Amino acid sequence: MTDAARPKALPTKRKLVTQIASPVDHPWGVHEFLEINPMNQRVRGHLENMRGAPRCGAKTRAGSACQSPAINGRKRCRLHGGLSPGAPRGPRNGNYRDGSWTLEALEERQWLRSLVSTFAKPESTS
Repeated sequence: MTDAARPKALPTKRKLVTQIASPVDHPWGVHEFLEINPMNQRVRGHLENMRGAPRCGAKTRAGSACQSPAINGRKRCRLHGGLSPGAPRGPRNGNYRDGSWTLEALEERQWLRSLVSTFAKPESTS
């Protein structure tokens, strides 16, 4: 039989696991291919966690909300000020005047308003 007349081999079943073309260098000099496994539940769980992360929401120049994930413990992403700790508090801030707008002063005024509204008696029309 000639090569042209020889029947071709049936294709083998392919694994669901594909390999990235570039090898990864390990510190001890071993080359290994990274595997992408769509059935790996750990990776799927990490992706679900990332998809469920709170979003930045800052208004972009296009007018829509930013869809980048917010920094942990912050409301904005790294591009919209999430990494910035903000201005210094109290007298260390250059715009500090007399302390009437500090968090403590605002909380005290709010407490006084709630106290006055609690004990204020509405006038009865009898």
